[in-house]
Amino acid sequence: MNRRHVLAGSGAMALCGSRIATASDGFFVPPEEAPHERTFMQWPVNRQVHPDPVFLEMAQQSIADIANAIAEFEPVVMLAAASDHARAQRKLSAAVDLWDGGIHCATQQMPKA
Repeated sequence: MNRRHVLAGSGAMALCGSRIATASDGFFVPPEEAPHERTFMQWPVNRQVHPDPVFLEMAQQSIADIANAIAEFEPVVMLAAASDHARAQRKLSAAVDLWDGGIHCATQQMPKA
């Protein structure tokens, strides 16, 4: 089992109205262990997903710690809205590239339980 199977099985992709790309869409999804040029990550900010400010702070620190560790071995790009760059920069090492391009599902409704 890998990350894609966990995400697909948990319905995590559905939270943002997303689906997994397939070969028929013209995409190739390599195995996770395949060589790659860089890692892309998303800065967590969605208050629907992280409603508790303490938990959000912990999530941001955890994501920063992971990005900083990976950046010791390969390029890392952190996607974040321009309005979140200052907060992210305080936690990210200079080795992590910060790109404007926050992608989140804040405008989508969360599914009802």
